[in-house]
Amino acid sequence: CSDDLFEIDGTSGDEPDEIGCWDHPEVVKVHSPSEGGLHVVACYAPKGSVGCWAIGLMQLDEDVEIPSWPMEWKIGGRGYSVELTLTVPDDAVVSKVDQDG
Repeated sequence: CSDDLFEIDGTSGDEPDEIGCWDHPEVVKVHSPSEGGLHVVACYAPKGSVGCWAIGLMQLDEDVEIPSWPMEWKIGGRGYSVELTLTVPDDAVVSKVDQDG
């Protein structure tokens, strides 16, 4: 949504709503105790690409299915942003994945 922020709407409490990732990908875990979860990976302008966002999904682990939650992809409010909308269960929690440890 911004040149350097991976923005997350619809979270509450201690869940992240903005993560800086100008020069590196970031990963958040979306997990529902009742239905499982997935990782969302965000990266702005990967090396060798145009100045646009890339958003992707990743399994939580090998052989773990990605939930069949409703998803919608579209160009965001700016021409270089991708917007992913996930409809998740009420018990889902979003957490930043620590990539340093």
